[in-house]
Amino acid sequence: QATEWRVNDTDTPGFIVNGLPRLLNDAPVQLKIVARKKLGENIKAARLAKGLTLKDLDALTGIPYSRLSRIEGGRDNPTFDGLVRLAVTLDTTFAIGGY
Repeated sequence: QATEWRVNDTDTPGFIVNGLPRLLNDAPVQLKIVARKKLGENIKAARLAKGLTLKDLDALTGIPYSRLSRIEGGRDNPTFDGLVRLAVTLDTTFAIGGY
């Protein structure tokens, strides 16, 4: 079963198939962009739920404020170690793949 959706900020049509996003042209680069944006949104939501600022998260994780801002905005990827530090600090987990 497929659910129609649109890629943020691009109005590119796509579908969720078996829990995974698929663009009509199935471009892997676009899927990475969508996943990076979704991960950033999830990190930001977890941070805000804890009442933390980016500066607070910088102090707690050692990940620079400017990098955290880019990660939350979907413009940068955290390292695996950084993702683990974020998950532990924010007391959450992050799923990559189906949304």
